[in-house]
Amino acid sequence: RRLVRSHRSSPYDRELKPNAKIRDELGEILSYPPSQPLTSEEKDLIWKFRFYLARDKRGLTKFLKSVTWRDPS
Repeated sequence: RRLVRSHRSSPYDRELKPNAKIRDELGEILSYPPSQPLTSEEKDLIWKFRFYLARDKRGLTKFLKSVTWRDPS
């Protein structure tokens, strides 16, 4: 989730759209209260569909929580 994620990005990420099942999962994650921590799997899902989630104002806080801000070096 650090900038390392940029290595896993592709030009097609902007056009990536979730199927119905994943869209429901994302909706559930977005409805979490701000204090609820995200699992690694949820963070990965948020990252994968970050451009899709940009349309939802609740997506920003979850996206920010999916990034590891501490630099271990």
